Amino acid sequence: MRLEVQGEGLPWRRGFLGLELWCVDLKAGAASLLTLERQTARLPKRDWDFASTIADTRRAGEWLAAHVALRILLERAVGPKWRGTPFVRGAGVKPYLAGAPVTFSLSHVSGWSLVGVGSGEYVGVDLERARCMNIREPRRVMLQRAAAALSEETSLPEREDLRTLQAWVRLEAFAKADGRGIGRLLTQLGIVGSTSAQDVGFCKRLDEVKKGPPACKVHDLDIAAGVFAAAALPLTARPPAIFKFPSSISGIHELLS
Repeated sequence: MRLEVQGEGLPWRRGFLGLELWCVDLKAGAASLLTLERQTARLPKRDWDFASTIADTRRAGEWLAAHVALRILLERAVGPKWRGTPFVRGAGVKPYLAGAPVTFSLSHVSGWSLVGVGSGEYVGVDLERARCMNIREPRRVMLQRAAAALSEETSLPEREDLRTLQAWVRLEAFAKADGRGIGRLLTQLGIVGSTSAQDVGFCKRLDEVKKGPPACKVHDLDIAAGVFAAAALPLTARPPAIFKFPSSISGIHELLS
């Protein structure tokens, strides 16, 4: 199933829905997000420290804005208690807020951010801008086969370059759902590592990945022209609409009301 972005509207005004996907137009909303952060701090100091290492000021501003949007959506879900609390990070473990009953995933590219927030165990999202991916056969074919198996109801694009990009974001979203990371997933599938040049045992490895963890299904998302996106959501979850994050300060206040 391919999910499309909904406009700024009524559905999200009922409060946190338990599983939500949000698209953030950083070009339109970054200034509002940074203004709100200066008024009410939600980011930990380490985020500002990291942003200061990004030489491109526009990129730094978008990175900060994407993380402010994430913090606002987490606050919508679990309240303001965790303002300024750093995420716990570790190898093979996705970032989390210690003690907060919420899971989340963030991805951003130039101009756009995608956020998944849930009260369950798994959620993973990924974005990519159109670009050239230099992946040779048989790895490219195996990557596409794996991505097709994770989202059997939706075909990959016919054009080879687009096909590979959509396959990539599907696998990235799946890998983010439980924090394993794309490198570990590709190694488990045999797409990289000692078995990467062979197709022997690929179907068996793919079946093992599909059984989980994470127990997820991947959905393609229609965000914007030239942007490839996917979300990995629990098998039992009904795919939610993709809400458009408000770009105005008043709209963001309304989101939290």
